[in-house]
Amino acid sequence: MLEVAAGKRTGWADYLEAVSFGLGALGWSTRTGAELEPKTVQALLIDARDILLNLGIFDNRFGLKANTAKMPGQAFARAALRS
Repeated sequence: MLEVAAGKRTGWADYLEAVSFGLGALGWSTRTGAELEPKTVQALLIDARDILLNLGIFDNRFGLKANTAKMPGQAFARAALRS
């Protein structure tokens, strides 16, 4: 939600990189102790992504390659973070 609220990412891969970095900074890793790869994070976020798409948070007119958060979507994410 932080990344959606910020509205700086322009593609799903950008979100995955940011979330994997953030989770790594919080100490998350794989069972073997390796850093989380964006592919691993994608598996964690696929349901959340579908929900955000269904809510109309992203402008998904370019398919999976460009998921820009709409202004109302950013407002939704900010409200969710405040609650």
